[in-house]
Amino acid sequence: MKKLLGSIALSLLFVFSFSAQAGPGTHINGIAVDNPADGMKIVEAFNTWMEGAGKKSKNRILLLQNVADGGNPATHSFVSIHPSMAANEAFNQSIGDDEAKLAEWFKFLEVVVPVSRITSTTRTAHIKAWGDVNNDDKVWLVHSMTATDGRSVYRALDAWMSSDTAKKFPGQMHLFAGVAGSQVSHTIALGYESEAEMEKWGDMSRGSADLAHLLSSLQSVTEYHGASLSREVAAWGADLEDVLKR
Repeated sequence: MKKLLGSIALSLLFVFSFSAQAGPGTHINGIAVDNPADGMKIVEAFNTWMEGAGKKSKNRILLLQNVADGGNPATHSFVSIHPSMAANEAFNQSIGDDEAKLAEWFKFLEVVVPVSRITSTTRTAHIKAWGDVNNDDKVWLVHSMTATDGRSVYRALDAWMSSDTAKKFPGQMHLFAGVAGSQVSHTIALGYESEAEMEKWGDMSRGSADLAHLLSSLQSVTEYHGASLSREVAAWGADLEDVLKR
């Protein structure tokens, strides 16, 4: 019975896991919550989980509310960022092997499952971070693209962040490569403290020669699929900077 429960737990915990490559990565679950008030039930349930068995996790976990995402049916996203496959696997196994911790996980599910449904699951590998990586940024603008040359995308972003214009960038930028669950090959996530900060930076950088060069470089090696905007509702676990250390 214990082994059966452990197997079930590991499959459920994979909602917050990622095990496709060494180094930092993410697992993203899009979820639909029909009643806005139920979003707070999920936050409260996750607070309880992270105060108990979940506090042993080395991941950084974000609950994001989707602000502008086109036809995406999800209202929220759970983003679990892990430092390594081994650390994530060890945590999952520790829950599956402990009936008391497993019971805590099921209590969490008893709250979440009736009020939400998973609309998508996506895994990515974290390639590089630039800017001021911290836990304070609450607004995330994510650009999606399919690249014919991933290395050229990396080089273009690295050159941009070394430019005179981008040295004034107030937020943080991350490059991710798609691993599974998505038709895009790369995403660029920009984190800001607020939409006001994002708007101010857009006004400052728009029209600069450095930005024009970046866009030209990306256009030659990618097909752009658009952007989505989300806002952090709650966050748990380790500091983002610590999770992304290699």
